[in-house]
Amino acid sequence: MLFNFCWMVYFGSYLGLCAHLGYVPLLEFMLHGGDASAMRADFYKVTEMPWIFFAYVQSIFNKGFVPFAIVAVFLIKSRFQAFVRLAIISFLLVSAFEKALITWAYIPLFIYFLSAKRFRDFWYAVMMFVGAFVFVSLVSLKSDLTLSDASNTAMPATAQRSEHSATRMLDTVRRELVGVPPVQVASLADQHSYQFMFYDLDRPDGVAYMVNRLVWIPFVTAYDTLLYWQLSSSGSMLHFSTNRHLSRIFGLDFANLEKQVFMFQFKSGEETTGNSNAFYVAEAYVAFGLVGVVLFSILIGLMFGQIIRGGVAPFVCAIPIVALGLISVSLISTLFSGGLFLLVMLAFMLTRPLGRARARVPALADWRLQAEGRPGLPRAAPSSGRC
Repeated sequence: MLFNFCWMVYFGSYLGLCAHLGYVPLLEFMLHGGDASAMRADFYKVTEMPWIFFAYVQSIFNKGFVPFAIVAVFLIKSRFQAFVRLAIISFLLVSAFEKALITWAYIPLFIYFLSAKRFRDFWYAVMMFVGAFVFVSLVSLKSDLTLSDASNTAMPATAQRSEHSATRMLDTVRRELVGVPPVQVASLADQHSYQFMFYDLDRPDGVAYMVNRLVWIPFVTAYDTLLYWQLSSSGSMLHFSTNRHLSRIFGLDFANLEKQVFMFQFKSGEETTGNSNAFYVAEAYVAFGLVGVVLFSILIGLMFGQIIRGGVAPFVCAIPIVALGLISVSLISTLFSGGLFLLVMLAFMLTRPLGRARARVPALADWRLQAEGRPGLPRAAPSSGRC
């Protein structure tokens, strides 16, 4: 009952955002063109009630419910019904130009299929994922190229040179204001192609891009977050001001680190809609120092450990993608708007109903023990939904 209710809430919040916007972003783009990035921002970044409620529900459920719920569907529904549900979820995410959330939805399912040795279903899911990811990437690229061509046509070369000179002048003024000597690098962004340590822009490579994104970008962001905090706050702890809602509860000014660090890195103005990544260790340090880093890490370990000890496949398979998300999102944000608290609560409340599925398909932890040659739970016959 609770599981089905969560699905209804998820679909209802999506329809609510579409009602607020007046259209489905992907369909609007296909019919009339436009800026895909702006449509995505308009879809999720609403500020008025009651629409903001739907946006928060989407944010929480996309990361705290969908990753484990899709795996659960493949456990308790027939194979056909499960793939239909997966196709519907894929369309919803693609329709809002979501590449990252498509990855969040599919990776736990990949882990489950491999652990249960459902290799045919694994390859079907891979094809669906690649198709959805490539489609939304091409749509976004087409939008960016169209806007770039229009911008270059409208802006003469002399204006572009003037803009570049103004950017360098502002960079010099920024260094003088913060008291940084000209020979000292104020940010990694001051280095040429600083975001691409492991990726050669002249020789595009998908694997190198992923390595750069997963390994280098979190380090760059953590570096610039600590540097911005040191320059703007003189090393004073920010405490609960790093989170919008907790800052209101404790009467503090919201630091809005993600936006401020993005502006610091790319020298953009207040009107920017961009946000930097927020490695949870950097957030913990600027908020509470080394003690915060230790406490945040212990909290993460306790939550993940409790879910893994439960041994229920849908929740165990969702842990890796949640852990991966923490290298680019703050822990406090992940707990609330990122859906981690919802995931932990549902793991507690739904363990008994979903526990029946463990008799049919082994949990990931049980499969790992068997693979290492140690005794684990005996494997049983596949569910009736598998063919």
